[in-house]
Amino acid sequence: MGEVALILLGVVLGIAGDEGYAFVKKRLDSRRQGTVRRRLATATDPVRHAANLGEIFGRHGLADHLFRPATTQDTAPLPLVHDAAHRFVGDLPAASDGPLRLTEPDRVDFPYDQAVIEQMRRGGVELWDGSLLYSVNDGPLDGALPVGVCNYFAYVDLCHRVLRESDKPKGEKPYLLGSLRTFDDAICGVIRPLVIAATATCVFDDGSGGLETAIQRRSPQVVVARGMYAAAPVFGLESNVIGRATSRFGIVTYNVLKEILEEYFDEPELTRAGDHPAGAHPDWIFRTEHGRRLVDEVDAGRILLRCTGAAIDVLDGSLVLAVLAQFTSPEYAREVKLSARGSWESDHTSGPRIEFVPLHGLELEARMSIETMTASSIYSLDRAREYLRPRDARPGPEA
Repeated sequence: MGEVALILLGVVLGIAGDEGYAFVKKRLDSRRQGTVRRRLATATDPVRHAANLGEIFGRHGLADHLFRPATTQDTAPLPLVHDAAHRFVGDLPAASDGPLRLTEPDRVDFPYDQAVIEQMRRGGVELWDGSLLYSVNDGPLDGALPVGVCNYFAYVDLCHRVLRESDKPKGEKPYLLGSLRTFDDAICGVIRPLVIAATATCVFDDGSGGLETAIQRRSPQVVVARGMYAAAPVFGLESNVIGRATSRFGIVTYNVLKEILEEYFDEPELTRAGDHPAGAHPDWIFRTEHGRRLVDEVDAGRILLRCTGAAIDVLDGSLVLAVLAQFTSPEYAREVKLSARGSWESDHTSGPRIEFVPLHGLELEARMSIETMTASSIYSLDRAREYLRPRDARPGPEA
C-alpha cells in the first residue's frame, strides 16, 4: 500500500475513532446528567417535604400556624405560615408601592455556597445571579414592609438550607422552629435574605358571566416545585427603579405586569430585565405591542389588583404575597387566550403551557391539592376564590 493510501487510511480511522469517542462520551454525560436530575428531583420533592413539614409543625404544637384552604374539599394544612392579621390585604392602586416600601435600592450581595449553585445547575436548573427584593424590616412591622435588593443566589442557598431541615421529620430545625415558626418571627429581621415573592391569580371575564383563571405546569428548569401545577404568573419581586428613574407603576403592579408579559407572551428580553435592562427607564418593558396593550387595560381601569394575603413559604423561606389580578374586559380575555403561549418556566410536554379553567369549577379544585399544585398557588387561588365567591354561596363573613 502506498504512503498516500496509508495516510488516508489513518485519517479515516482517526476520524472514526474521534467520532466514536465523542458519541460514547455524549451518551455517558447524558446518563450522568439524568442521574443527577433524578436525585435532585427526589431530594427536593415538594410533596414529601410538605408532609414532613406538617408533621414537624404538628409535633411542636404549631399546626394552627399553617394555612388551611377555605374553598376546597381538601382542607389539609399547607406549608405556609399565614399572616392571620391580614396586614398586607387590600386593593393595590396602580401607582402605589404598598404594601411594600423600597428603602434600600442599592443591591446587597449576601454570601452563598457556590457548590449549591453548581449542584442545581448539574440537575438542569436554569440559574443566574439576578436581583430580588428582600425584607429589610428590623423588629415588629410598622406600616408598609421596607424592602431592599439582594442577589438571587443567596435566596437559592437559603432555600437549600431550609429545605434540608424538612428532609426528615426529626432532628434539629433552627430555621423551621426558630426564625420561620411564625409570620412575625420571619419578618422581624433575623433571617436574611427573606425574599419577597408573589403568586398572582389572574381572573378573566369569559363574557357570559363566568370567571376563568390561568394555570401552568412548572418546567423542570425552575428552582422549586418542578412539574407541579401553579397559578400564572409566579415570581420573585424585582425593583421598579433603574438608577434615578422610577416606574409609573408601584412595586407589585410593575412586577405583575412584567411577569404577565414574560410568562404569558414569552417576551425573552424581560427574563433578565432587572439586571440587564434594555432602556434607561424601568418602563421600557412596556414598549412592545403586548406591553402597550396591557398598560392600556390598566389605564382604562379594566385590570383591578388586590393583595389577598401574605404568608411565609416554609418550603423555601420566602415571603409570598397572594395577588388577585382581575381582568374585567371579555374582549381582552379573548385576546389573551389566543395569544398566550407560555414561557420556558412552563412545561409543555403534557399539554399547553398556559391553561384557562373556570375559577369556581371542579376541574380547578381537583388540582388544588398539595400532591399536584404548589402550596403558594393553592393559597393564592383559594384567597381569590373566597374573595370572588358569589355572595349567596358564602358560608359566612369574608375571610
